[in-house]
This record gives sequence, C-alpha cells and structure tokens, in this order.
Amino acid sequence: MVRIFPVLTSGLTLLLASAALATEAPAPASPSLVTLTATGEVSVVPDLAQIEVSVATHAGTANAAMLANRQKMADVFQALHHAKIAETDIQTTGVSLSPQMIYVNDAAPKPNGFDATNGIRVTVHDFSQTGPIIDLVTQAGATGIGSISFGVSDTTGLEDTARLKAVSTLKSRAQLYAKAFGLSRVRLVRLSEGGNLESPRVMSVMAMRMAAAPPPPATAVQPGEIKVSVSVTGEFALSETGPGN
Repeated sequence: MVRIFPVLTSGLTLLLASAALATEAPAPASPSLVTLTATGEVSVVPDLAQIEVSVATHAGTANAAMLANRQKMADVFQALHHAKIAETDIQTTGVSLSPQMIYVNDAAPKPNGFDATNGIRVTVHDFSQTGPIIDLVTQAGATGIGSISFGVSDTTGLEDTARLKAVSTLKSRAQLYAKAFGLSRVRLVRLSEGGNLESPRVMSVMAMRMAAAPPPPATAVQPGEIKVSVSVTGEFALSETGPGN
C-alpha cells in the first residue's frame, strides 16, 4: 500500500517570507561625523612684570671694558637686592664683548676699543613697583631698558574657566549643525585640547638715560589686560534618533 502524505508548505512559506523581510529591512544609517574647534578666553589684569635691563660699557681694552661693566652691574644688583628683589627673580639673558672699529672712507678700519654688555631679566611680583624698579636700576647704572612683558603668576583657575567656555561653545555648535540637518542625536566621539596662555603683553621701552639727568617722577607703567585662552577640538557623531549627549 502506498501512503501519500500531504506537504504542509504554507507555514514554511510564511517563515521564509518573514525571514526575507527581516533580512531586507534597511539598516540604520551611519552617523555623520563632524569635527569642530572652539576657543574659550578669559581676560585678566596682569599681576607681574618682567623687565629687560642691560648695562653697556666701552673701554680701550677688552679687560677694561669688562671690568667697568662688572662694576656697574654690581651696583645694579645691589640696588635690586635693596629693593627686595629675590635672586631667583633675576636672570642673566646675555653677556657680550666685541671690538669696535672706525671706518673712514676707503681707509683700513682702525680699532676703537671694546664694548661690553650684560643683560638681565628682572621679575617684579608687586606690579605697583614696576615703574620704581625701572628708575632704580637706571639710577644705579643701567644704560638700557629693552622691554617689559606682563604675565599672570597663576593661570590654573583662569584656564579652567576658559575650558568651560570652550566646551560650551563646542556643544552649542554641534547641536546647531545637528538641527540644521534635521538630526536629533549628538554624541561626542573624541575630544582634544590645545590650550595656551596668550603670550605676555610686551611693551617696548628702549629707554636710555643719562646718569647726570635729574631723576624724573616714577616711570608710569600701565598693565592693560592679557588673555588666557584654551582651544578644544571635538569630533561628534550626528544621527537621526537616540538620546543626545
């Protein structure tokens, strides 16, 4: 006897169709990536100054030029110590000795002695004393004031404030881009920082004073403001759905 068994295909067909639909469903779109950079700035009044001071001397011989320079420089150091400037706030920036020549028409150059120069950088932590210190060193024998740079002794809190400003701007820009493209999800992928303290504000002085000149009133020095800035770069993934960051 031959038995015929019915083939049940309807359920199998339905399962296969469901599987096909599942595999053919479109995958979620890959998020768009955008890289943004923002800078936060904080303005602050400087609380310290650095003064470039130099002593130049001239003599017929190299030894005499250096000796005269050492004597004048010793007077400058003594004046600074009397003004309670710490040794750690006095730094030598250069010492030079060079022969001088006289050139007249086409004649051979003639020796004209030697020039010796000694330069130092003085850091003044009491900003109100910046002008008086300039006067003090020139009265003691300094022959040049090159420039004054202004700075801040502690920038930690200022940099943190600048960071928060930069991050806030960065987030706002990322959300703006997402909104502009009709996207609702903003996710931070990567963050990097490139912060910096703006170079100290430099005021050129280039002052040369004659020792015989009567001492003027204290030199006026205005600090103005400097900026502490931090730059932050973030990479964001922008997509259609999902909770924003």
